[in-house]
Amino acid sequence: MKKIQIDMKKDSPKDLSQKLPRFGFFHRRNRSTKSKMKPMDLSSSKNSRKKTIKWIILALVTIILGVGGYYGYRTYSALRKSGIDPNPAGTIKNFITNEDPELKKGPNNMTSVLLIGIDTRPTQQGLQNTDTIMIITLNHNTDEVTMLSIPRDTWVAHPNYPSYHSRINAIYSLCENEEKGTGLACLVDVVQSVTNIDMQYYGMIDIAGFVEIIDLMGGVDVEVENAFTDYMFPNPQDSGYITVSFDEGMQHMDGDTAMKFARSRHAQSTEGSDFARARRQQKIIMATKEKALSSETLTDPGKILEIIEELSDSIKVSDIKLDDIHAALIAAKKVDEDSMYSMVLDPMAGNWTLLGEDPSAAYVLYPKAGIDNWSEVHKFVDSYIKNPALYSEKATIYVFNGGIGYYPAQTKYTELVQKYPYLNIKFGGNKPVQTYTGTSIVSFSDKKKIATLEALEEFFGTETLENVPQGTTNPYAEDIEIILGQPETQPAAQ
Repeated sequence: MKKIQIDMKKDSPKDLSQKLPRFGFFHRRNRSTKSKMKPMDLSSSKNSRKKTIKWIILALVTIILGVGGYYGYRTYSALRKSGIDPNPAGTIKNFITNEDPELKKGPNNMTSVLLIGIDTRPTQQGLQNTDTIMIITLNHNTDEVTMLSIPRDTWVAHPNYPSYHSRINAIYSLCENEEKGTGLACLVDVVQSVTNIDMQYYGMIDIAGFVEIIDLMGGVDVEVENAFTDYMFPNPQDSGYITVSFDEGMQHMDGDTAMKFARSRHAQSTEGSDFARARRQQKIIMATKEKALSSETLTDPGKILEIIEELSDSIKVSDIKLDDIHAALIAAKKVDEDSMYSMVLDPMAGNWTLLGEDPSAAYVLYPKAGIDNWSEVHKFVDSYIKNPALYSEKATIYVFNGGIGYYPAQTKYTELVQKYPYLNIKFGGNKPVQTYTGTSIVSFSDKKKIATLEALEEFFGTETLENVPQGTTNPYAEDIEIILGQPETQPAAQ
């Protein structure tokens, strides 16, 4: 058998040697080569960061293979307990060939992950409601990430008994009670039927694990948009309630604080709803991603091992290999904050066209197209994932007759709505005061709705005016106006 040697002198970062003093293999190597190794700046280039990730993954595989002895057993056991396949052979092959592993991909070159948060409390052992249901999709063509949250009150059919309906947050528990170990598969099926998104991965974490992961990272920084107080936050220690409050502005949150921020839903303000809670959960996810990639967490194998062990009792995942984690870390570094978009599938989604509310005692959300008819939701979700910036801007658009004629303007408005049925587009009738020539796109928003303006420019074949014409106002506080003026005079034929 051909013996393969890895030159640790040439390839291993100084960082890694400092972070692994207790693992015998690396410790002995680095004592003999320390004087010959050159310091490496991990922030100097993308290549150095990718190399660091590779060495971290190889370190874990080395431990798993027994080089670290006791630590190898700990790592392997923790990974398998969570459902992660270490797959050491594949990882070492990728390292030797210098090939980066790739995430699984579905249609349109996208990877989707279903992230589930389960409500478990020490005083209520039987509680298994999934109060966080979020789909995170990476578009490999654009390096954009979309987050889509499904409210827990969404009314869905049981996957095994289609005539039986319940809130979506009860599906996991219902299936687990029927047959242990089937809850996650049931919930994945239901979420896919609601959204028509093909899931490549899924994972579930309980409250204790959520708190631990934030604490192990040293907390996260989160922008609180609206101050609020919740007097009815469930007491984790008993069946009573406690009061939690948050001030407006950037805040550093430990695990317990982040949990309360993400789970509160009884505030007497705009933050007092399940929909507001879903938006705050998305904020925590984004803050966690930023902290993980900007801190030393991912350059410290000991910290990674600690996180894996802490999460092993609190997390369940699909068939994930260590290579998938490696690929996810590489992919995450390509995504900046401006390329991450969030949406909650609430009654406002799709310009109020998708979901209806039952305000009775058994409050639920259901598709306006009819119970179990998710076809319009599928179309909206597909549009959102393919063009998240457009649907995240939530611009208010008015179309006016500025001289083209009332009915021709109305016809053009109808065509625009058919093209973009989920945007907030309204017909304003005749534009008063003056007559316009040609088609004018006017932006009144202080923060320009760039993606919306680009879509409108393409549709009408013209550019947005640099300045608002004198005497032109936005009577409905609209962000954008389309003014359809008289046709421009054509030059006489020669």
